[in-house]
Amino acid sequence: MSVSRRVVIDVGHTESEPGAVSPFPPNLSEWEYNSRIAALAHNLIYTADVTVLSRDRGTNGYRDLPGKINAFSPQLILSLHCNAATPTAFGTEMIYHPGSIAGARFATILQNEVSSAMGWLESDTGYRGIKSPIGGRGATLLQQTCAPCVIAEPFFLTNEADCRKGIEHMNDLAEAYARAVNGFFECSNF
Repeated sequence: MSVSRRVVIDVGHTESEPGAVSPFPPNLSEWEYNSRIAALAHNLIYTADVTVLSRDRGTNGYRDLPGKINAFSPQLILSLHCNAATPTAFGTEMIYHPGSIAGARFATILQNEVSSAMGWLESDTGYRGIKSPIGGRGATLLQQTCAPCVIAEPFFLTNEADCRKGIEHMNDLAEAYARAVNGFFECSNF
C-alpha cells in the first residue's frame, strides 16, 4: 500500500565504520544490530512509505547524511544507534532537536515504547528520558534535516547486562519502533 507520507530510518554508521562495538560476545556493533532492527521494523510500519539508509563511507559520510535523507522528502526521521560510555552506564534515551515540537512529541512516543520494550518503567533509572542537546551528539543530523528527527539510543553496548537485554529484546525493540512511527502518524496532521 502506498501512502503519501515517508519515514526515513537511518541505520547509524556503516559496515566499514560500525560505530560502538560491544566488548562482550558476540562483539556486536551498532551498525550490525541496527541493520537487523531496521529490516524488522520496516515491515511493521503501515502509516508511511519507509526508506532505510545509512551514511556513505568516508570522512564526508556524516556531514552529507542530512542531504541524503532530505532527498527523500520525509515527514519523519528515525536514526538508530546504541549508546556507549562507561561499563556502568545503562538505559534508554532519545535525542531530538531543541525547539522541535514534533521532534519532542516523537521522542516522547519513542522513549515510552522503547523503554517498555526494554523493560524500563518511567520511575526506573534506566528510563533516561528525552534530551535536546545544543550542539554535540547528533547536532548535524538534527539541525540539517527537513523533518522531525530523533536519534534512538535504546541501550548501552558497553554495559554487559544492557547489551544482553538489547539482544534478547531485538524483536520487541523493532516492534516498539514501528508502533512509535505508526502512533506518531496516526495522531498527527502529517
